[in-house]
Amino acid sequence: EVLITTELGLLYPCASGGVRWCEVAFGPKAGLIVGYLGWIAGVANNATLPVLFLQYVLNQFYPHLYDDINGLLRYGILAGITLLLTIVNYRGVEIVGKVLVIVLFISMTPFLVMVIMGIPQVNTDRWLQTPNGETQTFNDDQFDLAQSGWFPQYVAGIA
Repeated sequence: EVLITTELGLLYPCASGGVRWCEVAFGPKAGLIVGYLGWIAGVANNATLPVLFLQYVLNQFYPHLYDDINGLLRYGILAGITLLLTIVNYRGVEIVGKVLVIVLFISMTPFLVMVIMGIPQVNTDRWLQTPNGETQTFNDDQFDLAQSGWFPQYVAGIA
């Protein structure tokens, strides 16, 4: 998918992306449908993100406030988050890129901390053990993968 997107992006260097590709391939009606449905999907997806973020923050850090926040306050917080993200978006691509890098680091930090804390607890001796305690080894030289059915017959010449 990445290679196709790269090739089409270089072939048709315009801001509309997939809409232009579909328009060239299938005509202007198909391009309109792809553009409209893509916009609807983006609006629906972006509308859920502030709601999910607020629910996560309230559940994780302020569980005592989760049920106490009334609808108007919740709506105000969500409108504020949406307004903040909209302002960032209107400022331009460079600001959006910087904010995305910051969000990436904030999002990935807990996972990196858990991985670093878990590395000393890894027991590599158990990686090849089966549930009954036997250790399995795999020697791929003993199999002719092209004839064993691992590869489909039409690509057997590759092996």
